[in-house]
Amino acid sequence: MIEGDLGRAGLGIYDHMNGVGAHEVIIESPKHEDTLAHMNIKQIEDIFWAFRDRIIDLQRDKRFRFSLIFKNEGDAAGAST
Repeated sequence: MIEGDLGRAGLGIYDHMNGVGAHEVIIESPKHEDTLAHMNIKQIEDIFWAFRDRIIDLQRDKRFRFSLIFKNEGDAAGAST
């Protein structure tokens, strides 16, 4: 369950609300060095089913307007500059 309230309020001509969301990590393989290019079709299919299942579950929370899937890869993944 994602906690928090949107706390919507009018602020002049603007709408003001709290940031509420989810950040999830899907582990694609137990082998850190695996890439999609080296996986078989079944492994890739399982990854996409996991994406689908998570999005469907998150859509049940009416506070969320959209979902975004992105993939960090390489040494710089998740790093801030």
